[in-house]
Amino acid sequence: MRATAEAITAVGAHYLMTVKANRPLLHAACAAAVTRSEDARRDVQTGRGHGRTEQRHAAAVTITDADGIDFPAAAQVVRIVRYRGGLDGQRTAKQVVHVITSLTAEQADVATLAALVRGHWHVENGLHYVRDVTFGEDGSRARTGNLPAVLACIRNTVIAALRLAGATGIARARRWACEALERIIDLFTRNANLDISSL
Repeated sequence: MRATAEAITAVGAHYLMTVKANRPLLHAACAAAVTRSEDARRDVQTGRGHGRTEQRHAAAVTITDADGIDFPAAAQVVRIVRYRGGLDGQRTAKQVVHVITSLTAEQADVATLAALVRGHWHVENGLHYVRDVTFGEDGSRARTGNLPAVLACIRNTVIAALRLAGATGIARARRWACEALERIIDLFTRNANLDISSL
């Protein structure tokens, strides 16, 4: 995580990273910074759809030396609390996430940071979740040489081909493609647009 942040900032770009419990010192420092700050900037967003309601409370603070956060170019910490529930508005689940970023408060306010975090979850759900669950990537025993990277590239290519053909349910579309070899060939060779949006 640190090496990635250093590589990103070395080329003049910015990062926004979720701090997980497997980094206990950094996680605790980020949580403490948001908790003790009286100057936290706040944003609340709500959503309704897919048979549930969601409310997202974001609080962002500028990192100071007193916070004791030792992370490359870290400028802000954001805590996002997500409440989910049924369409009746009754809360049934709560999730707390801490995020660290090199973006300053002038570059990204709390609402912008919350939107960026939410956008990250679209990538997570649209690609990584599909690779992990539908393609069983986490269970793969391929560990040597370039094989894991090659397999990830193949999975990404298949997912992209299915999505470009209009598939929204990748598991269903994968089963459809596996039923006949010509369907797989059509995904990559047909000149006419292949439309599998019903899958």
